Order: sequence, then C-alpha cells, then structure tokens
Amino acid sequence: MALMAKRFDSSMKFISLSFRGLAVFLVYFSPLSNAPANLVSVQNLGTTYVDNTTSGGPWVLLGYGANGDLGSLLKATNGTFDSARQGSATLDALAYARSSAKLAISWNQTGKPNGGITSYTHAVAFSFTDPSLLTLTAAATPSDGSGSTNWSKISTDPSTVLLNVETLHGNPNLPSSMYARRETFGARYGGYYGFANSTTGNNQLDWGPDSQAFTTLFLGTNADGFYAGGAGGTQNGYVPSTMAIWAKMPTSSNAGNQANVTYTFTNAGATGREGPTQSQINTNYSGTNLASSVTINTQGIQEWTVPTTGSYRIEAFGAQGGNGNPSDSNTVGGMGSAMKGTFFLNSAF
Repeated sequence: MALMAKRFDSSMKFISLSFRGLAVFLVYFSPLSNAPANLVSVQNLGTTYVDNTTSGGPWVLLGYGANGDLGSLLKATNGTFDSARQGSATLDALAYARSSAKLAISWNQTGKPNGGITSYTHAVAFSFTDPSLLTLTAAATPSDGSGSTNWSKISTDPSTVLLNVETLHGNPNLPSSMYARRETFGARYGGYYGFANSTTGNNQLDWGPDSQAFTTLFLGTNADGFYAGGAGGTQNGYVPSTMAIWAKMPTSSNAGNQANVTYTFTNAGATGREGPTQSQINTNYSGTNLASSVTINTQGIQEWTVPTTGSYRIEAFGAQGGNGNPSDSNTVGGMGSAMKGTFFLNSAF
C-alpha cells in the first residue's frame, strides 16, 4: 500500500491512495488541529492565511497593514499577501464578513509577526448581531456628534450598536463592551474601521487621538490605525507597528457541522496486486460520504479531492502479506503495518 500527496500552489489539494492488497485508509477532518497559519485558497474569498490554532476559529485573514493602515477598504483586493507580512494588503472580503459569525483584530506595538493570531501581542474578537447588514464602507453613518441621532453613547439610532469585546490573546486592556457602527464599521469620523468607548462626560464616540479618556481600537483604510486602552487617551495609547483583521471561517467554508467526519477508503473488494477498478469503487462507496467523489485513472490508485480546507488526520492500515511455499518458512508474508499523521489540506473548490 502507499499514500501519495500532490501539491499545487504550495498547498495540498488532493490525495491519491494506492492499494496493493488489502488496506484501509481513514481520513478524519478536524478544523481545529494544531496546524499553524497556512497560506491557502479559501472558498468565496481568495488566497490568504488560515489560523487553525487560535480558539474560536478557524480564523481567516482579511487584511493587514503596517502601522495599522490597511491601504484600502475591505471591499477591494489591494496589495499582495506576502509571507513576511511586512506591508499592507486586503481582500474583497465584504461577502465573507457578512457570512462570518465573528471578526477579530490583532496587533503589535513593535515587530511584524506573520503567523496566526497568537503570534501577535494582542487580539480581540467581536461579533455583530446581524453581520449580513455590514457594508464595510467605513463611513461616518450615523454622523459624528453627541446627540441621540449621532454615533454616541446616548444614540437611539439602530445603527449604533454595543459590541461584546472578547480577549483572544495577550492583555488588550479594553472594555468588555464597546460601541460600533452596525453597517459601515466606521470610526474616527470615517475612513477607519473600529470601535470606541469613553469615561468622559462627552457622549460622542468619534475621536481623533488626544488626551481625552477615550478607549479605542481602529484600523485605517488609508492612514495609521490606533490603540488606546486602560484609562484611555493618547497617554495610554500608540500607533501599532502592525494590525490585522480576521474573520471566523463560516460553516459553509469549514464544514463546522462536519467536525471529526471520517472518510473510510478500502480496497473495494479487490484482491491481488492490481487494486480496484472504477466500477468496484462506485459500487462499494455507494451510499457513503465518498460516493461519486473518488476517481480511478490508474487501476489501484484512488484519487479524491478534499471537500474542505482544514486539517486532516490520515490513518493507514495494511494487511499482512500472503505466504509463499507453505513448506518454506522463509516465504511467510510480512506483517501488516499502520501509519498515521496530520496534514493541512487545501480544497480546490
């Protein structure tokens, strides 16, 4: 028996399983394995990094920027996602963000990490009650001001929302609840993504960095981002060296309801050294989760495209070899064997 993997664009997309004699392969899909952030093709988004290790994920990178400047709205592809992650880049992520249950922002005060969320110094996660309403225009709608019709702490406009802010990593030192614009995600008078709160008597939420006691976290779309934690204000804040925004992979992409699904490959009833034919595969896999998805181009080699980007544990079990001359102890077949390993596989879809 043999297990072979072919590579395309530096990531595994399908596996070929070669059966010689009796063998069984078990492939387990697990979206939350200990794989690092990988540059892969993500359905309905494009080529980006997927973080499978940080809690609450998998997390998909939508954009990042030196000094917190994304260089573009998250409604357009801009720049190139380089492995060093030194500059700025965004994907056209509006549709993806609308289908995601959570977003996350990670940042550093110094240095530019290029791994998953936990490779950054700090990170927070948050969710909109109805992400399908997002426009991600970063516009100042509702308008800035301190009244009930503005983006303010006393706003009665339904587009002013209070988000629960969850610490994913580090010590962000931000309030557990912060205000955001429900559709545009705009902050700082527009042109920025983020949220804010304050302990001042000023109910206004738009804030250009100064000494007032505002706590904020925002990324610029064409300017530097900013973080102000603790008691707030510039005295407790800084321009990060880098910031990134992530989305929880939607269940339509990570098949979250299929966690720990098992795909069982067999010899499909074939014996001898040639392995199964396509007809045998079709018959034996009928009614299973491999039905109509395994192809035989060379007899004995089963080709299967992984349906979902994620981490897979592959276990292979081979039978004992057949005996030769019964009267010759030197022709006894070799013992069977078992192998297993975990691989990050990229769906071709």
